[in-house]
Amino acid sequence: MIIKKITLENFKIHLNREFSFEPGINVIVGKNGAGKTSIVEAIGVALLWKTEKSLSSLVSRVGGNNKKTFTVSLEFVGNDGVEYVLIRKFNPSQHILKTKDGIILATDEVNVTEKVSKLIGLEGANLVELYSNIVCAYQNKLTDIFQRKRENAELLNRILETEVYDKISEQFRSVEREYENKYKNLDDLEQIFEVEIKKFEGVEEKLQKAKEFYNSLTEQIQLAEEEVSKLKKEREEVLAKTEELDKLEGELRNIKTELKTRTEQLRTLKNDLVQSQQAKERLKLLESDYKKFREIEANLRQLRDELNKAYQMSQKKAELENKVVELKKEQEYILNRLEEKESQIRETNEMIFVKTGELQSLRGQLEEKVVQLKETTKLRIELQSRLKEFEVKYEEYSRILDKTKTLKKELEQVGDVEKDIAALTKEIEELERQRRLLNDVIKVESEIVTEKSRLESEISRIKETMEKLSSGLCPILKDQCQNLRLLGGLEKFVESNTAQLKEYNEKLTKLREQLDEIAVAKNKIESVDLGIRKSLEERAKLLQLKEQLNAKKLELEHLEVQIREFEKDGSLLENKEKMQRELEYIVSQEARLDSEIKHLNLQISNLEGDIKNFNDRAAEISKEISNLEARKRNVEDELLELEKKLREFGEIERKIKELEDQVRIFEEDLLQLRPKYEEYISTEPLASRTEDLEKRKSELLKSVQELSERLNELENTLRNFESREALENKRKSVEKRLEELSNELAGLKEKMGSCKKELENLEKQLEEKEEKMLKLNELKVQKERCLRKLELTKEFREKLKRMGAEITSTLVDTISKIATQTYRVISGKNEEIRIDTAEKNFVFLLRDEQDNEREFSLLSGGEQVSVAIALRIALAKTLTKSDLYILDEPTINLDVERRKAFAENLKNFFGQFGQVLIITHDEEFKDMGYHVLEV
Repeated sequence: MIIKKITLENFKIHLNREFSFEPGINVIVGKNGAGKTSIVEAIGVALLWKTEKSLSSLVSRVGGNNKKTFTVSLEFVGNDGVEYVLIRKFNPSQHILKTKDGIILATDEVNVTEKVSKLIGLEGANLVELYSNIVCAYQNKLTDIFQRKRENAELLNRILETEVYDKISEQFRSVEREYENKYKNLDDLEQIFEVEIKKFEGVEEKLQKAKEFYNSLTEQIQLAEEEVSKLKKEREEVLAKTEELDKLEGELRNIKTELKTRTEQLRTLKNDLVQSQQAKERLKLLESDYKKFREIEANLRQLRDELNKAYQMSQKKAELENKVVELKKEQEYILNRLEEKESQIRETNEMIFVKTGELQSLRGQLEEKVVQLKETTKLRIELQSRLKEFEVKYEEYSRILDKTKTLKKELEQVGDVEKDIAALTKEIEELERQRRLLNDVIKVESEIVTEKSRLESEISRIKETMEKLSSGLCPILKDQCQNLRLLGGLEKFVESNTAQLKEYNEKLTKLREQLDEIAVAKNKIESVDLGIRKSLEERAKLLQLKEQLNAKKLELEHLEVQIREFEKDGSLLENKEKMQRELEYIVSQEARLDSEIKHLNLQISNLEGDIKNFNDRAAEISKEISNLEARKRNVEDELLELEKKLREFGEIERKIKELEDQVRIFEEDLLQLRPKYEEYISTEPLASRTEDLEKRKSELLKSVQELSERLNELENTLRNFESREALENKRKSVEKRLEELSNELAGLKEKMGSCKKELENLEKQLEEKEEKMLKLNELKVQKERCLRKLELTKEFREKLKRMGAEITSTLVDTISKIATQTYRVISGKNEEIRIDTAEKNFVFLLRDEQDNEREFSLLSGGEQVSVAIALRIALAKTLTKSDLYILDEPTINLDVERRKAFAENLKNFFGQFGQVLIITHDEEFKDMGYHVLEV
């Protein structure tokens, strides 16, 4: 991968910084505390969202910053050659991976990290450790992982994944134990089944004997059942004969009873026949009166019918006359109603015409209002959109104004700061002037001390000479001193020396005063130096503050330019208020139009309702008129019909009177003839039975004769039939034998049931034996398979162990070779890096040309750095597909010559990497032609 750019917002020391990188070697140079390592840390956070400390500790605290969030944006080219943008934000958490053209690939932490790790060539279970310990080499941790420590050995084992094969082998050890347990269980089961199968020895022979005995019983039962069947048949024949005998005897008894009944009936029938013949003779005498009664009765019935009809016609005539009166009244009512309805329909049609005109007018108004409302709504939406954009702009404007006010308030102290700086500068100049003066005073101290010593020596000498020559004698010759004489005598000498002493004492006093002044100056210069230091520190702070204020001044100027840009079209507040007033007016217009439209719709709805009601009313009235006209026609037709019917009735009252007279005459005649008529009626049924009685008599005689013949026939049959006693004896004999056979059969069946149970039990035992044999065979097959799997698992485990050791050895050899080549380039020495992996403890050794080996911890600081860089490059090449390599202060502990050599040979060391980021404070890297970022 190639990192193109990283943007940091509120990340540690970087409030808002952007850094661009190039393919190849990028050197980040800066003083300590400038935030170089923070850039590398931000790259790690962006790629894997991990840090050694908590994420909250990465939030910037510069300048009293109170924000609790940070954002890292990384633009890079993945190993697939595609450009990507990676955004990570803390509090609230946000993770976005997208292509340069904006296609979002992932938006959650896990997916983003997974995809990014593949794109940068880091894969496996130890992504963070690979990145932190192989791709990156952080400051002061360059050599740590190569020291002989238990935790380093564990880390390297994890990174190299040497324990994978051991873990797999251990997992297969549990499989091996499972197979061993399974084999033992199968062996135990085999022995159990063999013991259980022995219990079923001889079951086949027992089963064969039981089947033979069962077949014998089946034959015996079959013979007995055949005999039972014959006996049952014989018993049924006996019972059938007994039943037939019962039937014949019963029929004989019935015939005797029937013959007796028929004889009695014949006697009664003869008496009834005599009475019927007598009644027939009496009917002949009453027949003429009977017929006359019937004739009068028929005529009377006819007259009564005619009278009833006349009554009905009279009633109908009265009803018709009443109906005619009612119809005439109805006719008059209908005419009045018709006139009233025609007047109503005229009024209704006039109202419909008026309302329709109003409706058309309102619809026209509604269309105009709807068009106005649409235009107003469109204008309101546009204005709201503009206002929303304006509010965003105004919010930014307000923020800038607030910021400007804050900056102006802060910049108010510029004058004071400049004054303070000027005052401090003046004070420093004054102090420095004083210091120079004091230095000038102090500078002559040695001369004054020398002069003072000289004067003191001279004074001593003069005093000593005056003392020695006070007598005027030479101290050596003890004679008049010739020198005194030459000098003008003793007095002159004393006077001259006294004057000289005085002069020297005055000079000495002045010198002493000067020395005192110098001592004071020395004390004062310390105070002045302290004052200068304090003033310089204070001025430095003020200059830093001034620099910050100048930066804020530039920021203020930039903000004021933005404000002028905002205000070029007038006051934003006034524009905002104007737009709000316009929006309020448009909203009120929209509300008014909406209200008017609703009102118009309500009016239209009401008018449509009124028109519909009027139309319904008109239709209803038209329908009523139609109904009234139809009713009028019906009434007129009905009146004509009734008048016609009334004419048909004629003089119905006179006809009723005539019919009533005739009825009275016929009723008197019937009263006289009724006794004879009733006698005829009562006698006629008996007389009419004569023929029937004679016929019944003949039938009874025939029936009696037939019954007598059947009686004789039955008596002859019964005389020839087998006796009841014989049949009963025969039945008892058969049933006795049947009982014996039933008992015999029950015994045989009981034996057969026991035999069948035994058979079933033996068959079940045989099935169980066969099932156990089958299972035993299956167990043997399973046991063989399990043994084979156990052997294969053991073999596979051994191969895995050897494979893990071989792979680790191959990896270590590859890493050693690459590291040795790199180390020789770095150091210029023909030495070899060797890795001892005995007992999975990684011991890093450096072997010289005389095959002397030194452990990593015994190497010098420079050698450790060189070996560590060589090993890290080898590990990165071997274990990752990453084109990125990061080194933080790699030249630490290297001497000047080796630092220079390292800087010059970076391309030789890291030429195989697509991109290398080196963090350093060494100036040697600046002039090496690499891409340099100064922080």
